[in-house]
Amino acid sequence: MIAENTAIKTNADAARTARSLLNLNAGLARTLTLSSVPNPALAPGDVIDVTFEDRTERHILDGLTIPLEAAAGMQLSSRVQYDGADVARVLGPARPQLVAA
Repeated sequence: MIAENTAIKTNADAARTARSLLNLNAGLARTLTLSSVPNPALAPGDVIDVTFEDRTERHILDGLTIPLEAAAGMQLSSRVQYDGADVARVLGPARPQLVAA
């Protein structure tokens, strides 16, 4: 991948930008399907916060189904992409690996 940006002036700027682009393109992605109280204000592309017992994640809505009955739950499908730091936090600490010299 080649990225050009005239705002990059130093090696440190280039390293930060490269790390950000790498995280965006090589991060761990996952999808989630969940139920919610119907909310007709939501639309695909909206950003929502999904709260778990131990963390909150920011997801992008990919699709939703609003039921015709008020008692039925709305189905949401969303996605999130983790960068390197998030992967360790969500999946737990990495196990040590032996590297042949």
